[in-house]
Amino acid sequence: MGIIFPSYLIATEGETATLTCSSHSQPSWRKLGSSIRYPHMVQGNHIVLYNLEERDSGVYICDGIDHNYAEFTSNATVTVGGNFFQFI
Repeated sequence: MGIIFPSYLIATEGETATLTCSSHSQPSWRKLGSSIRYPHMVQGNHIVLYNLEERDSGVYICDGIDHNYAEFTSNATVTVGGNFFQFI
């Protein structure tokens, strides 16, 4: 079974954050209900979220292949705002 780390991220506007999907092959990334905005970038198993804004808050989804070659979908919640940055 694949996972995204961190599964929950709280960040301040302007920060850069990275989500990592534990996929055996390069996963596909999407954001629930909207598109992933530029300049965010997929790099291998990671998505790097640059210059975070409040509108980047939401659920990010990774579709991948686990070590048993089974397809999986995993998600992480990103919350942007305030003056904090925390991995859970």
